[in-house]
Amino acid sequence: MTTLNISVYGTLHLRKIACDALPRNPFSVEEYVLFALLAFFCVTGVVGNALVFVVYFKKRDRQTSTLFILTLAGTDFITCIANIPFTLVIEYYSSYIEYDVLCKLYKFLMTSSVPFSAFIMSAIAVDRYLCICHPLAHIMTLARAKMIIAGLVLLACIAGLVVSLCYGVYQACSVPSTTNVTNGTAFFQTFDTSVFNTSDAHLRPTSGLLDTLTLTWNKLLQTSERREEVEEIKYTGYCISNTLLLGDEVRTIYKYFHLGLYLTSLVIVLVLYSLLYMSVIERRRKRRRQRTEVVPSRLTATTNGNNGTSTTVLTTTEETEMNSIHCGNGEKIEFIPKVQRPILQRRQTLEKSRDRAANLKTAAMLFVVAVVFLISFLPGILITANIIEIPDSNLAKIFFYFFFINHVTNPVIYSFMNQNFRDDMRKILDC
Repeated sequence: MTTLNISVYGTLHLRKIACDALPRNPFSVEEYVLFALLAFFCVTGVVGNALVFVVYFKKRDRQTSTLFILTLAGTDFITCIANIPFTLVIEYYSSYIEYDVLCKLYKFLMTSSVPFSAFIMSAIAVDRYLCICHPLAHIMTLARAKMIIAGLVLLACIAGLVVSLCYGVYQACSVPSTTNVTNGTAFFQTFDTSVFNTSDAHLRPTSGLLDTLTLTWNKLLQTSERREEVEEIKYTGYCISNTLLLGDEVRTIYKYFHLGLYLTSLVIVLVLYSLLYMSVIERRRKRRRQRTEVVPSRLTATTNGNNGTSTTVLTTTEETEMNSIHCGNGEKIEFIPKVQRPILQRRQTLEKSRDRAANLKTAAMLFVVAVVFLISFLPGILITANIIEIPDSNLAKIFFYFFFINHVTNPVIYSFMNQNFRDDMRKILDC
């Protein structure tokens, strides 16, 4: 998630601290909660994503779904083992990072790996939709999946690079400046006032004229002091946003473009999983309808004659309660239902129950994906876009960093909820 918004971190307040070197206030309760939350995300995310990566890496199959999940697990693992501890240090020292290179590196990692994870989740949604809803099209191949991942990597790197250029440890700080302005010209500065002291009465001006000229002379030679605010680039050591490389207009435009990337990923996930769920429900309904059609019955005709016994087996789609017919000429015709009505009804009821359970499981899976995605990214999007405002900046940070939840829960959603994955993990752990 991008951090371009000034109001999110109280950047104006940080700039004030950076430029004036004010002492830091003691940690608040919200900050201790944030530290504990980030530490929990770090530990659980590293363990979960490491297990997922090892299990899928050992499978070594050539399925697109495996490639996407491996990429997602690797990205989330890097985020949990590098970005979250980095963020914890940044927050502990109030964004004081000292080195400009580390500042830009941190912002690059944060604003490239986090959106890339969201991009891969969208790619997984597309892959599952094509695999289930259009299985015969063979649109998503392994080569195309690799090309998609490479394109998403490039897009995420560009996003991170632009954001990193908006941050640094140098700030354009306002510094008071005193300017001395002398009103006068060389002509007046060289003017000989002794002309007014001449002994010739007819050359000496009147007192009124003398007072006027003297007052004018004093005003012209008066030195006035004017205070101005000027900006100078100052090293602060605080990793916060600045306008040294990119102006405010470019940063504002790019902020909404960056938010658009997350919103696009969110829409893709919600829409495709909704279509996928409806497709699964419809297919199961059709399959159940086909199974509940009238089951063919077997007709057996047996003739007893002097020349022996002959048996004829026919098939009919008519359902009947009649088991046999005895004819007077020694013939007997039997109708033997393939599936009797009570058994058929019990089977239909069992299939409905199984389908209902499968539908609920599918719905729960897709619902969890959508809810986690919303909880992870929606608070940061709303805060960054100034749609909601939280007066307490420390409390705002807690909601803003909810996007780390996505990196922690992805292993659970895409792997641990899969029975095949759990079986593979048991095999690895047993070894």
